[in-house]
Amino acid sequence: VTLRYRLKANFLTSPVSRGWREKINSWLNPDERGLKPYSLLVQKQPGAAASDFSSRLTLPTGWEIFWRHPEDLAGQRGWETSSSLTSDKYWTVLLKNNR
Repeated sequence: VTLRYRLKANFLTSPVSRGWREKINSWLNPDERGLKPYSLLVQKQPGAAASDFSSRLTLPTGWEIFWRHPEDLAGQRGWETSSSLTSDKYWTVLLKNNR
């Protein structure tokens, strides 16, 4: 199964609500206002055999990854990862606009 989707057009330009992630970011990175969070959670069906999983995130020009988890998540203008889905997986990034 291949699932492909695009984020809404204003995802990177719409203001981020002052939720807990934005508050923590403003405390930890006061000089980096405007970072945008993005994350992907993939859940394994309990009892199902492990399956192969791959994901690719491609950022538009001018955007780059400021912070990532896990740290070995490859790519500066997005990510590309693949693994065996033996348990739930979670990837997250903070995005920075260089323009």
